[in-house]
Amino acid sequence: DTKPIRARNINHYFVMSLLSNLIGKNQFRKLSFSTEKPSFSPNFSFQGKIKINEWKKRSYSTEVKVPIESIKQLRQRTLAGYSDCKAALVAEQNDLEKAVEWLKKKGSLKAAKKADRVAADGILGLITNKERTKGVITELNCETDFVSRGERFSKLSSEITEAALLLNEEGKQVGTPNNTLDQLTQYNSSSFSVADSITDVITKLGENVKLRRSFSLSTDPQKGVIGSYVHRVQEFNSPAKLGKIASLIAVEFEGDQKHRENVIQLSNKLATHVVGFNPQFLHSKDITEKDFSAFEAAFNKEQQDKLADKNKKFNKQRVIEDVVLLEQEFSLFGSKKVKDVLAEESKKLGGNISITSFIKVTCGEGIEKKEEDFAKEVEKMIQ
Repeated sequence: DTKPIRARNINHYFVMSLLSNLIGKNQFRKLSFSTEKPSFSPNFSFQGKIKINEWKKRSYSTEVKVPIESIKQLRQRTLAGYSDCKAALVAEQNDLEKAVEWLKKKGSLKAAKKADRVAADGILGLITNKERTKGVITELNCETDFVSRGERFSKLSSEITEAALLLNEEGKQVGTPNNTLDQLTQYNSSSFSVADSITDVITKLGENVKLRRSFSLSTDPQKGVIGSYVHRVQEFNSPAKLGKIASLIAVEFEGDQKHRENVIQLSNKLATHVVGFNPQFLHSKDITEKDFSAFEAAFNKEQQDKLADKNKKFNKQRVIEDVVLLEQEFSLFGSKKVKDVLAEESKKLGGNISITSFIKVTCGEGIEKKEEDFAKEVEKMIQ
């Protein structure tokens, strides 16, 4: 590609000969040489600078060549990044199955490194079966609200919630009373594994992800229904509903089951009330003296505020009306209490309607969030 270069002087000839012997013919293209204060002495020592433009040396690499099609196939199967897929195929000599395992191991290492980071954000998943006799709520946590609203995280939450319902229908414990997570975290079907999917999402999103809690509620299939409500709904096309606050309530009806749909509608309204008014007990008899003492201590603490009404006294009956579901005013029915609305609906439908239990869950409750000082973080970075 280049014309022969003739030596202009002894220095030029020496440089050409030296490069030719060391590198070999045709190893460089478009070479130009110059010397500064060159000198030539009988002992053939050379002093000066060699400037080489457009250095292009032939290289011989032993790295495995990875077909683009193999990278595409691996990305479709794992959703991993281009560079990770290529590295996996190189490491496993283009064996697709081994490359998948390689990526899983790498993801497990990344997940382990993020395990200590606080995951205080996230989302709740809620689902009931078609018969409305069983319901579950799961809480999946991440580090930021941005990730919690993403499609990949939402899909994982929905799939875990559906798995929890399947286990619940098989009679396995996936929630209350002991909030057992062992069987749920070990869930592994032909198409979905809870543990592997969590690790995969950690790898792809770069945040710590934890399955924190799971709750279940069941009722008598002959006369019971499960009401449900999700607040601050996150739109996602799945059988499970996603949001930040969720509730389940079990209601029994001892009348003609042709009115079952009316009871379901009432139970959904009750679940909405539970989210809005946060009852802590179903019956007043459920409150112990220890509970009353705790409420009184909280009341006295509030009274220390300068703006507090000093004439206000602690009143047990007022506490009951505030925290007992049956004694609360049912907001969707005006000023009527929940127990009075149940009595009216029982008379209307020809059978007794009663609440047996309820659950309310708020995403992230009880997690202590780490307060970050942005200014100090920047200061550390520039030191």
